[in-house]
Amino acid sequence: MVVAYAQHGYLDQARILFEDLPEKEHQVSGELIRAYGAAGDLVGAEALFDSLQHRDERSWNSMVFAYARCGHAGDSITFLAAMVLEGFQPSDEALTAIFRACSTSAEGFSRGKLVYRELCRDLLSSAPIQAEALGMFSAQGSLAETCSVFSEMSARSTAAWNIIIARYARERLQTSMIFHLMNREGFLPDDSTFLSVLPRKSPEECGKILALMVESFNIEPRLEHYACLADSLRYAGDAKDAQEVLRRYQVRQP
Repeated sequence: MVVAYAQHGYLDQARILFEDLPEKEHQVSGELIRAYGAAGDLVGAEALFDSLQHRDERSWNSMVFAYARCGHAGDSITFLAAMVLEGFQPSDEALTAIFRACSTSAEGFSRGKLVYRELCRDLLSSAPIQAEALGMFSAQGSLAETCSVFSEMSARSTAAWNIIIARYARERLQTSMIFHLMNREGFLPDDSTFLSVLPRKSPEECGKILALMVESFNIEPRLEHYACLADSLRYAGDAKDAQEVLRRYQVRQP
């Protein structure tokens, strides 16, 4: 019941029920700390964590998640280091939250690099964690650093390929080669992949890519994809055709 209340955002009720438990279960306390973090209530998360007589791996990970989720990258890493010293292993969710929090500022990135290079490199085995770390490097690091992390990945995913393609696009570099490498390695693109491939292509190239989405990958282009074609037409001086592309898309919508 405590977990159900916490997961649905009823934190006050969950805390009251938790305090009435004859024995504070570790799983319940961890879930409640996590719920406080998800709701942005660090005060509640800290108070509950500090009140625990016995802290297990789940409660530590939930506290790391809470700090990271609330944008406190430095505090989340401090807790991460402390829990590792206590002999506990960080969870995938905690590491993912840390890398996401560290991707929003240069200061956070410097700390996130430390986590990646020194603390948890051996633990980054799952594709989602590796993709999140790559996203941090892509958001704040250099292209060379981003490519280096990508080359080191042992568990690439479509999400990781999308990140590297988007970074190449941001640098105004050719993305077609990366796209073909992605396909050659057996990863299927999704609609996000094409949003990175389409910009700065000619109208003819955009038309071919949109056709490729439908015919080869059975992906229905969204408004954002047609907007790339419209932008390309505007750059080519065809403002009228650009408006017509968007009009036709809107007409097709139910």
